[in-house]
Amino acid sequence: MSLLKYYKHNPKDKLTEGIMINALRYFIMGERNYMAFCPRVHNFFGMKSESDVISINPNGYLVEFEVKLTKADFLKDKDKIISINRKRINKHKLYEQGGGSARFYFVAPKGILTIDDIPEWAGLIEVVNREYIKYGTVLVCNNVKNAKKLNSRKATQKEIAKLLRLLSFKTT
Repeated sequence: MSLLKYYKHNPKDKLTEGIMINALRYFIMGERNYMAFCPRVHNFFGMKSESDVISINPNGYLVEFEVKLTKADFLKDKDKIISINRKRINKHKLYEQGGGSARFYFVAPKGILTIDDIPEWAGLIEVVNREYIKYGTVLVCNNVKNAKKLNSRKATQKEIAKLLRLLSFKTT
C-alpha cells in the first residue's frame, strides 16, 4: 500500500467538505491516475454554477465530483438551478440530458447515501476511515457506483488552461 493514495486523518476530527475533497484528491490522483484535479471551480462548462471538483481522467475526459456531507444536502441538490447562456435549468436535468462533464460523481461519507439514492446517470464514491498499523488512520475512497458516460466531451486546450489558471490561485 502506498500512503500517497490515502489521506491521513484523525478520526476524532469532524469530516468537512475540505477534508472530503482532500481524500478524493488522493484517491483520483494517486489510485486512479487522473491528470488534473481542481477543487471549488466556478462558472465552468459555460454555466453559472459552482463545482466542488473538476478533474481530467487519464483518457482526457472531464469528470465532476459533488461532495455531500448529509442526506439533506444531497436532497436539496436535486432542485439546484444553474444558468447557461442566460437560460435557467435544473442541474440534474442538464446532466441527465448529457450536458456538462463526461461523467458525474457524488462523494459522501459511508452510509449517508445508497445506490438507490443516486440518479441513473451519476456515480457514487464513499469515504471511510480505515486503520493501518504502519500508517495510522487514513481516509479511503470506495467507488460504489460507476458514473455513466454522459457525453464524449474531452477537455479542450482552453478548458485545461482555465483549470491551470484556477489552480495557480489556490493555496494550501
